[in-house]
Amino acid sequence: MYIWFIKIYKYKIIYIFVMIKLVEDIDELRVKMANTIIYSNLMVIDCYTDFCKPCKKLEPIYEEIAKEMEDVSFYKANMSDSDDIVDFFDIRKLPTIKIIKGGDVVDTFTGLKDKDYIVDMINKYKKN
Repeated sequence: MYIWFIKIYKYKIIYIFVMIKLVEDIDELRVKMANTIIYSNLMVIDCYTDFCKPCKKLEPIYEEIAKEMEDVSFYKANMSDSDDIVDFFDIRKLPTIKIIKGGDVVDTFTGLKDKDYIVDMINKYKKN
């Protein structure tokens, strides 16, 4: 599933397609993580809940980064919908962002971060 956004600009409705995919269960997550081995790509997953205020503040930042970094796979997972993902990643705080490369979690950070911090963390693993 992909995320569509509707923006109103000067009284016109504009549909914006953002390449952030939703992960709905642990099996789907494991397949996506395995794909990072096969395709040698980087995966970033935003673990959030709908009632988390910092998660809501992070959302537009995450969307902007996803638009700019087309060579990275971006995902979101709602922790309210999947206890298995919470357990798998050992989520203790929200929002939590996981960076996955080669099928493994290579970095994790929690809390609201600015765009530059997140981009720097992703770029750190794109180079390796």
